[in-house]
Amino acid sequence: MVVTLSFTGRVVLMTMLTRYTLLQSLAEIHFSKVGALDLNQADWDKVLLQSNHASTEYLALTIYYHNAYLLTAKNCSVVIYENNIPVAIWPLTLYQGDNGIVLQSNCKAIIPPLFADGTSKKTIKKIYQQCLNVLKEFSLQSNNAIKLSYSPIDDILWQRTFSSVIKAIDYRQYLIANITAELEDIKKTFRKSYRSLINKGLKLWHSELHTQMSDNLLQQFRAFHIQTSGKETRPLSTWVLQQSMVNAREAFCITLHNEHKKLIGIALFNISPLEASYSVGVYDRSLFDLPLGHVIQLKAIEHMKTLGIKRYLLGNRHHLFEQKTPTEKQNSIGFFKEGFSNSIHIEANALLAFD
Repeated sequence: MVVTLSFTGRVVLMTMLTRYTLLQSLAEIHFSKVGALDLNQADWDKVLLQSNHASTEYLALTIYYHNAYLLTAKNCSVVIYENNIPVAIWPLTLYQGDNGIVLQSNCKAIIPPLFADGTSKKTIKKIYQQCLNVLKEFSLQSNNAIKLSYSPIDDILWQRTFSSVIKAIDYRQYLIANITAELEDIKKTFRKSYRSLINKGLKLWHSELHTQMSDNLLQQFRAFHIQTSGKETRPLSTWVLQQSMVNAREAFCITLHNEHKKLIGIALFNISPLEASYSVGVYDRSLFDLPLGHVIQLKAIEHMKTLGIKRYLLGNRHHLFEQKTPTEKQNSIGFFKEGFSNSIHIEANALLAFD
């Protein structure tokens, strides 16, 4: 898409490249120092290692996965420096979608920067204001709408920074499992009907944990996904990146086989300093009346506990009463995941309006 704008009599064609260049120049103007993720991954990873609050959205391989998945995306993620020291990382993506070019973070609205633990509140406030200035000027010069995605509980200062320019806001529910308790106590929090289903599934299937992904396992995973979906839904590069995540210990897989050693289920889970998250699962649709995902969820939680992970993000809880009505399938998947959760995470999605 090409948008034509007029500034003081000049006609400017806003292509993906010109928007990317504009964003780069604004970041260089407003921040003390920035560096692109693509050229500064060592500093990006340094901030990650110095933070206990990084969701999987901030992992470099996750960012590259989303950009590969979107196909028409440009990675604009930056490392933010103070006194030449990397203190924050900010995932940003320019994406050419059906409705034009949008600035976002991975596959969602723009999330806040992640700071290294110990960064002063003064520095955080300063950088948040710089983020506001960058987004405001980018929006006004490119005619781009800006949407933010954040936790209204955990990101209070971020919300306060943008409160004067928030035009509209809606909230979504995400399912969380606190897995700090002993495994037997965690199992008691599962939906009651799931406990007997898990026991049944443990007798029916053979499960296996994979902390490394061979080329053969990758090929099985991809072929099984194409078989159950009836088509290839995403490019090969995204599968290769998921293989890299597993082999970099940023993800793991659980497989299920029947008594004939046939693959009937496989799921991948991402790992970050803050949490583990459910990424993708594929199951034999002819066995949907039997406990497949139930067993995989239990085995995944067992492994998360061995890693010392305390929080498990299962995903969005889609409700049919939401303003943007989800599909029946989305609602059904949300209901299934809800049976393993014991708390709710609220995510705010805010539309900004600049004068």
